[in-house]
Amino acid sequence: MCGSCVDPLSKTLIPEVSTAEVDDIIVASIREQDPVADQGPSTGQVGDVAGQTQDQAPGPAAAAPSAASSATSSTTAPTGPIKAAPPPFALPLETVIYKATVLTLAGGKFNATEALAVRGDTVVATGSVDEVRAAVGGAPSSNATLSIREVDYGNRVIAPGFIDPHVHLLMTALTADSNRFVNLTFPGVRTKEGALEKLRDAVAERAAESSAAGAPADKNVQWIAGYGFDPSLVAGHPDLTIDLLDELSNDHTAIYVMNQSGHVGYVNSVAFRELHIGTKPGEPGYPADDENFQKRAEDGALTGLLFEDAVTALGKNISKPSAAEAVAGGRGILQRWASRGITTAFDCGIGILAGLTDLALLRLILDRSTLPDPTKTVLPRFHGALTSQTVESLVPVADLLRLPPWHLTADGGESLGAVYGIKFWLDGSTQGFTAAVYEPYRDQPDNYGILNFRKGHALDAPPDDDRLVSLVQPFVRGGWQIVMHTNGARAFDQALRVYARVLAAEAAATDVFGGPGGVGKLHRKRHMHRLEHVTADITPAQLARAAQLGLGVSHLIAHVRRWGDTFANYVLDEQRAARLDPVADAVAAGVTYSFHSDSPISEANPLQYVETAASRVLEATGAVLGAGQRISVEQAFAGITYNPARQLGRLDEVGSLEPGKKADFVVLDTDPRAVEAGKLASAVHIQETWIGGRLAFEA
Repeated sequence: MCGSCVDPLSKTLIPEVSTAEVDDIIVASIREQDPVADQGPSTGQVGDVAGQTQDQAPGPAAAAPSAASSATSSTTAPTGPIKAAPPPFALPLETVIYKATVLTLAGGKFNATEALAVRGDTVVATGSVDEVRAAVGGAPSSNATLSIREVDYGNRVIAPGFIDPHVHLLMTALTADSNRFVNLTFPGVRTKEGALEKLRDAVAERAAESSAAGAPADKNVQWIAGYGFDPSLVAGHPDLTIDLLDELSNDHTAIYVMNQSGHVGYVNSVAFRELHIGTKPGEPGYPADDENFQKRAEDGALTGLLFEDAVTALGKNISKPSAAEAVAGGRGILQRWASRGITTAFDCGIGILAGLTDLALLRLILDRSTLPDPTKTVLPRFHGALTSQTVESLVPVADLLRLPPWHLTADGGESLGAVYGIKFWLDGSTQGFTAAVYEPYRDQPDNYGILNFRKGHALDAPPDDDRLVSLVQPFVRGGWQIVMHTNGARAFDQALRVYARVLAAEAAATDVFGGPGGVGKLHRKRHMHRLEHVTADITPAQLARAAQLGLGVSHLIAHVRRWGDTFANYVLDEQRAARLDPVADAVAAGVTYSFHSDSPISEANPLQYVETAASRVLEATGAVLGAGQRISVEQAFAGITYNPARQLGRLDEVGSLEPGKKADFVVLDTDPRAVEAGKLASAVHIQETWIGGRLAFEA
């Protein structure tokens, strides 16, 4: 998903949050201490950033958009200093021994054993039943009320909670809102005609609503938004052109459709007119030099097809939810993810919709004190990375910003929610023909995709590594994790070059905090920086170089299952498609790999990631794509537990079931080791999901 290209919905989709609310929430996020830390209650200096107090908003808050607040009392952002408060629930001190087949995933291996003991929110022992009983029974305790009980799961299996290291929560919640988006995703829409029929019905419904409300038919432009149309999957691979969309609309209905990839958009002529964009050469606002607006070869007229940055310019005036609706939607998605076994998620694009207002909304969503029943509702741990566009203006003072993490919760400390990454998009979508590759796309001899950091506007301009280094270096020095979107091999190479330069400079630098790596309170965390999607034409040599640099790679593995046949027969060719998401090569190279959904690009379902990585079976045909890139079920499980925890820098908390880690686990009805890899997602079901020793989902 592209940061600038998804911004088309921009502030039009994000609920209005007042500047004061955003300021207070940002200041709370950047505070040095957790308000419930051992040091005791806050004294009001929680917003100190580079010498500023809560009365002086730091750089990020000052940049927040101004808008009237529409938050309800149940979701209104806190104002004033964040005071210390106890969590809204108290965990019992009792120890629980769970008897089952326990796959600990310690060291990324199944390491099966018989029992798991949990005290409060922490794993305290694993091993045989006798070993675990001895470990907890003999443990000293100053609390006379300490109790021990046992739960026997019989033949069921316990595994660590699953981790999705690349999602987009707000976008997932918003595009799932049927009141604001026409759902055009595959397989619900399999043809161009099916998409047009749904859009035509939406236009008619909107006209009827306006008529019933007594609104003049030609007074105001009405916007219709659609999400998920994917020419690479539908019959004949058609685009939704301006002519097609104009046929089903009228002079006062603007249509905007976002492609499933997030990197392509489709609009009608009313949308162009409303945004003062000329559709023919010579007309005012005609984007003559912008190659992200597709133009007809014969006369230069706009076709209605948009790529990458051009998508940013469209999609205005779409109705937006209230803050309460956004909070409810976000929480609903988090609970759905918990039902899929996800106990930790990482958002790779905070700011994608409305800059730092996204951060404010996420804090409202994760505020456990406003849950309908905080004692029963348990949300996954949630961390993330800010978009580079959100913080680009802060690069000159990055060394002076409060070191990450910025907290996303006020009641659970960093382990429940924190922001500590910066996301850069180096290229586009492979199935959208905009990922930067070295060989041209099939039947498009002049199309090598779009490299976002290049010298000049021409799509064939050389890469601009210097600019990217100048943006990345201050944040690495400031202790931030860097996440780079690299779908194609050309973008992957640019990322490797930039990481090599930045990390070499850091290794030799004496930074502003008093020494290599910093000292004392300002010690900077050493992150595993990341490469995301890693889809097309990636070579073993590139993966070996990533491993040498200590980088992590994360695969949108649904590329294989859902789009594999399309890649083989439409986007690339069979030989190139066989190496989509080359996970076996990643294993051989020794690079830390993981799997993700990029939700809403694909459905968040970690068991499906395991099935796809281990079988590479195509959804469309049942054939196997690139058998040489299959890995074992055990290795695939490491890609949804141990490895992403390592990539996120949270391996001391989650990712495996070992003493001292959080009691995040799933209960499966079937042993995944005993199931055919290609049938794993349908044969293995999640019975329960536990987060911090609390039941988050029960089937």
